[in-house]
Amino acid sequence: MFTGIECDRCEKQLMWEEILTKGRVIRVARKRGWSIGKLNLCPDCRRPLKSNKEEVE
Repeated sequence: MFTGIECDRCEKQLMWEEILTKGRVIRVARKRGWSIGKLNLCPDCRRPLKSNKEEVE
């Protein structure tokens, strides 16, 4: 059994070879730089969002 998440833009995956709770997956993913919420974004896809947000402000 596997547990994991996938980036909604580039389809990168963060996988574990064990069953983890949803809360633990979210906690570990966020520690590794993933954005979890409406969209799940890996650290590489998340960076452009931050720069766009700074330009608007």
